[in-house]
Amino acid sequence: MAGIGGIFKDYRGRFILAFGKKLIHWDIAQLEMKATFTVKDYVKDWMLDFKGVIVESDNINAITYLQNSLKSNKCNLDNNSFKDSFFFNDFNKLVFYTNSSFHVLHSTHLHPEYDEVEGAEEEATSAPALIY
Repeated sequence: MAGIGGIFKDYRGRFILAFGKKLIHWDIAQLEMKATFTVKDYVKDWMLDFKGVIVESDNINAITYLQNSLKSNKCNLDNNSFKDSFFFNDFNKLVFYTNSSFHVLHSTHLHPEYDEVEGAEEEATSAPALIY
């Protein structure tokens, strides 16, 4: 048995909502992708007004796949294999963040008045993987 989950926080790192589901799959990368795509089921209309969204994962393969999918198929809505990822295009800015120590997003956020990523000094070596 395995599960997926996610947390929504505001630009100050304050909790907004969390979700979780029980799933079974033999490939952890598939579960990471499922967790990312499940976000769209919980996104509210008012969230689309944010300056951006940060997608964090400790699985670099899942993040790389998402980045490549969005870059190469951004306008190809007929491609069913990437259909679930198109909701990311509704956000003003998209940042993918990978970190093997995970759960450090509390100090990495997009400030609503600025179009840049801010983070704690001790995490300066862990930069976001890509900004759209």
